[in-house]
Amino acid sequence: TVGSGASVKNLTIEGTIHAEAAPEGIRNFVGVAGQVNGGTMTNVINKAAITTATDGKYSLQVGGIAGALTAGGSLIGCENRADVTANGSGDGICVVGGIVGYIGTTANSTNEKGGTVSGCKNYGTVTSNNNKVEGIGGIAGMFRGGLIDGCIHEESGVVTANKTATGHVGGCIGYIQNRSGAVAKVNACENKGSVQSNTTAVSGVGGIVGHLHMWQNANTEITGCYNKKAITVKTIVANGFLGGIVGRIAVGSNTPSKTLIINSCHNQAALTFDCTSITAGKLGGIAAY
Repeated sequence: TVGSGASVKNLTIEGTIHAEAAPEGIRNFVGVAGQVNGGTMTNVINKAAITTATDGKYSLQVGGIAGALTAGGSLIGCENRADVTANGSGDGICVVGGIVGYIGTTANSTNEKGGTVSGCKNYGTVTSNNNKVEGIGGIAGMFRGGLIDGCIHEESGVVTANKTATGHVGGCIGYIQNRSGAVAKVNACENKGSVQSNTTAVSGVGGIVGHLHMWQNANTEITGCYNKKAITVKTIVANGFLGGIVGRIAVGSNTPSKTLIINSCHNQAALTFDCTSITAGKLGGIAAY
């Protein structure tokens, strides 16, 4: 853990990183740093392939640089240049990102500080072979509050969801689940890499964000982002969603106050449903729904 006030700078990691199964009910944080909890990582480059065990019912938060980013921590100018693969056959929730798996708090609570990811790039493949991945993205798997600014999922990067029982896939962010007064901002991010769904249970696929779900007093801004890579979805859940910027936008019916801004975003590539397993799929150049 990189705790509050601590910093890691100008570090390059090579070799392999492998995490064995944790006991049932335990969260497993996997990355160059398992968790950045209020600390800062700057100019860290990962060249070490990251894998997780294939068994167990543990929850996984997996990223090329950090498994989880919490308590206002920061990842600045970091790069992932290796393959990140999350396996698992149990019921534990899984989030996977090229830079960071999870951005938010360590538990469901109010006033989520989240963290900042700025100027980071993913060049590697990001793959989930987990039964229950909630979000997988070239930059972040799940984002619950903070700022993702100027990050790029590069042309060599590939985001692939296999085997999952449920999930959302994004070129930059798999799942934004914004709630409890948190503010989530995504600014000047780009997807140049491939995004793939090889499971009939993925519901949201987007060039930037797979699925955006806003809860209590939530505020979300997505500005100046570009999808530059064509996306063809061959398998997706019935009534699935494919969007150039955001696959699906959902707002809780009991949400008293919320603000959503999508501004100056551009989809510059083709979007295609190429599958026979869907019914009433929705597709949109910016957002499908």
